Amino acid sequence: MLRNGRNWLAAVAVMAFAGSVMATEIALEDTTPIWPTHIAKVIAPGVRGPWVEYQIPEVQPVALGPVWDSYEADPTTWNNVDNIACEYYTPYCLGQCDGRRYRWCNQNCDGTDNDFFRNKRIGTGGATAASPPNQITVATFIWGSRENLPAEEFQYELLVFDTYDGTGCTDAGSNFMGGVVLSFAAPINPGFYRTTADLTGGFEIPSPGTGRIAIQSGFYADYDNDIYSTHKYSGLWFTKEGYENQMGNQDDLGFDDFAAGNNDGVLDAGECIFSAPVCGNNILVGAAILLLGEGGGGGPCNSDGCNGNESLKASARAKGCGCQVKGVLKNATPGAVYGIQLPSGQCVTTAANNRGKAKAKECPSVSGNVSVPTCGLSRAVNCP
Repeated sequence: MLRNGRNWLAAVAVMAFAGSVMATEIALEDTTPIWPTHIAKVIAPGVRGPWVEYQIPEVQPVALGPVWDSYEADPTTWNNVDNIACEYYTPYCLGQCDGRRYRWCNQNCDGTDNDFFRNKRIGTGGATAASPPNQITVATFIWGSRENLPAEEFQYELLVFDTYDGTGCTDAGSNFMGGVVLSFAAPINPGFYRTTADLTGGFEIPSPGTGRIAIQSGFYADYDNDIYSTHKYSGLWFTKEGYENQMGNQDDLGFDDFAAGNNDGVLDAGECIFSAPVCGNNILVGAAILLLGEGGGGGPCNSDGCNGNESLKASARAKGCGCQVKGVLKNATPGAVYGIQLPSGQCVTTAANNRGKAKAKECPSVSGNVSVPTCGLSRAVNCP
C-alpha cells in the first residue's frame, strides 16, 4: 500500500504493545477538530504551571517550518488553528485538497480492554527535520476516545527532550526541553479527533539544537494526581520515507510504558518494544504528532548567509501551465547563493545578480508560502 494513499479505511491485524490489536486507517472525514479549554506550561515532567484559559485564535496562515512530522497532514499553508490535509512536500495535490492525505492509524478500535489503554506514557523520536525552527509554536496530534465508557474531562501532556535512542534502546528522552499540558472537556461521543494547539503567548517549547528529538505523550484523567486515562489513546503514524530532511526520521523502536508492567510514567530500556506493521505498512510507528515553529528550513534549502537587509516579494498568477508562483529577493549580497523555497516544497538555489536580486519560480504551483528559510523571510501567495 502506498503512503501517498487514498481516502479510505483499511482494517488489518497487527502486533504492537505486546498484544494482538486492530488498526484502522482514518480519513479526514472520520475525525473531528477539537481544542483544549485550558493550557499550562510543564515545568518538569508531571509538574505544571498555572492553568490559563485557551483562546482559539483567528486562523492565521503563517510561515511555519516543521521540527518533527509523524502526522503527515502536508498542508500547503500551515496555520495556527487546524492543519487541513494536502500535499506540502511534493506537488501531488495541486487542486482542491480533499483530505486524502489523512492516513492515521487507530489501534484497538474494537474498544476492548488491553495493554494499549493501560499506557501512562508512550515515546517516539529520532532525527529532527533539517534546519528546524528555534521554537515549537504549534503542536498538532490525532487521538481517539473509547466507546462504551462514561464521558470524562481529561488532560494531555506533551514533553520534548533533545536526545533519543530508539535503536539501541538506551534513551527514551533526556535533557528536558519543555512541554505543555492541555485540558479538555469531555467529547460528546466516542470517536477520533484532531487537535492543533497554538503555543504562542508563553507556552513555546525550545526546539532541540542537537539534531535529535524525543517526544513523550500521555493522557490523564487527573493530571495533578497522576491518574492516567484508560479512555483516550494516541493515533499512530510515522515519518515519511524519503523525506527525512523535511519531516525528521524515526528510530527503529519506540517506548511503551506498560511493556514492563510497572506503568510508572518513566520510559526505560525494558519498555523499548514499539515497532510493528500498521495499516499494511511494514514500518515503525509512533504517536501521530506534528511540531512546527516560525522560520527554519524544514529541509536543505540553505543560503550562503544573510546580510540582514534582504526583502522578499512573492506573487501568483494564472498562466498556460497553471498557477505560476514567483519569488523575488531584493537587497541580497551580489554573488551570494540563496535558497528560495516555493509552495510545492521545491527549493531553488540561485546566486544574486550584481544588483542584489535573486529570483525563483515554478509552474504549476499551489497556494502557500514562498520563503528564504536561512534569512527568516516568508510571503504567502494565493493562486487565482
